[in-house]
Order: sequence, then structure tokens, then C-alpha cells
Amino acid sequence: MEFQMDGYCGLYCGACPAILETTSGKKDTCHGCKTDHTADHCAACEIKACAQQKGYRFCYECSEVKSCEMLRTFMFDERYPYHLSVMKNMDAIQQNGVTVWLAEQEVRWQCKHCGGSFSWWDETCPQCAKPVASYKADL
Repeated sequence: MEFQMDGYCGLYCGACPAILETTSGKKDTCHGCKTDHTADHCAACEIKACAQQKGYRFCYECSEVKSCEMLRTFMFDERYPYHLSVMKNMDAIQQNGVTVWLAEQEVRWQCKHCGGSFSWWDETCPQCAKPVASYKADL
């Protein structure tokens, strides 16, 4: 099964610990929220359900995106501060296209020292232990 790294909400799924667990071969947890093989939190996501019901690939396609209470709650959930980047990400996708954005995100979430992938939460590379730019660099 292929991976799909762009989330409906504008998150880059490739920096999600569940995807990284799958791509590293540790477990087969998730292939991206737009696939049929998702982590439990993606399978139950209200944003995903809303976008699918409306036939949208991204929330920015909805005329209510700026006033959407569901997206606001998601963005400002203190448990997941990396969600604050979703509007910026959706703006970049809208301006440059998803292919360009995905290529940029792939580079952004790879260690500059060893090329290994890391998650939103990582402060050091899981492969080489050198410092990496966590989600905080995007805020």
C-alpha cells in the first residue's frame, strides 16, 4: 500500500510518529489519513469526516475554513501545538500546489546530518542524535 502524506487539515503526515513507525518497519500503524489504513486517531477524525463528506481534498476548499469551530479547536488544542501550523501549510499548498509542498515537507522533516526522518516532537534525530528543528521552528 502506498503512503499519502498530506492531511485534509494541512498537517504533513510524514512527521507523525504513527507514520514513522510504519515507514521504519516497526509496526504497520498508518499510511496517511487519506488512505484506508490509518491510525485510530485519524480514523475517528471529525475534520477528515467533514472534508470527505463535502468532497474536499483540503479544508481550505471550504468557504467556512476561516470560521470553522472544528478546525479552530484542532488548531488550538494545547496537547498538540504543532497543529498551529495547519493554516500556514494550507496557504502554501494553495499557492504552490500539493506536490511542491510535499517535496518541501519531506526535506524539512529529514535530519540535515544523516537524512533520517523525525517527528514533530523530536528535538534530536532518532538515528544520529544530532539536533533537529521540531514543530517549534514552524510557529
